[in-house]
Amino acid sequence: MVSRNTWIVVVAAMAVSILAEFFVHGHGEHPWWLVKGFYAGFGFVCCALIIIISKFVGHAFLDRPETYYDPEEGEGSTTEGDHHG
Repeated sequence: MVSRNTWIVVVAAMAVSILAEFFVHGHGEHPWWLVKGFYAGFGFVCCALIIIISKFVGHAFLDRPETYYDPEEGEGSTTEGDHHG
């Protein structure tokens, strides 16, 4: 788990970066560049999408049933003496 002090530092840094945008004159080619807090919101949405997509990919392609490593019938014995390591 992340410590409470780490969360405080991260939230404070995010707040300072959003507040700093109000003191900088924004100029750009696209209108969304002028929106205050656009980059913080865009970063949050992209991070959330990465997490959601990777969870979907993990569940869809990487999950295995609980019995995946159990030997099938007739493949071998499961006595205590057969386990190595």
